[in-house]
Amino acid sequence: MGGYSIRVDSFEIMDYQEFLDFASTTAGELGMAPEKVAVARVTIFNDNSLLDGISFYDLWLHGVDNYATPNLSFIQAVNPILTQDSAGISLKPGGEYELILPFPLLKSFFGMDTWNHIEDYHFYLCQIDQIAERDIACWTQQ
Repeated sequence: MGGYSIRVDSFEIMDYQEFLDFASTTAGELGMAPEKVAVARVTIFNDNSLLDGISFYDLWLHGVDNYATPNLSFIQAVNPILTQDSAGISLKPGGEYELILPFPLLKSFFGMDTWNHIEDYHFYLCQIDQIAERDIACWTQQ
């Protein structure tokens, strides 16, 4: 992504209430109530890029037949260092930062068999920029 790179450090699927407890927030503060939330802990690196940064909207979660998009309310709930207007992150050249990226998962977007085994589903974190789309494998807790 123009000199920025990302590594998935861990990945898990949480029930919505479990995510609310994890984020120390309430459903009313998030604006939506998905059945589950995929949580990727990532490290973002600036590989000596002079670009402004990366947008959270350029990071999607996908499987074989679906995509989940980022939700800023969820991201800000688990990354309190971000301001309410933060839609991305900028790092100085050579810098790195650990970030939690939650993705709301709606049951209606998945087939029944996939949903019933969502913890075993193969998800990828997708980086999108003007040049390319890159998939980074995620794994679920065992």
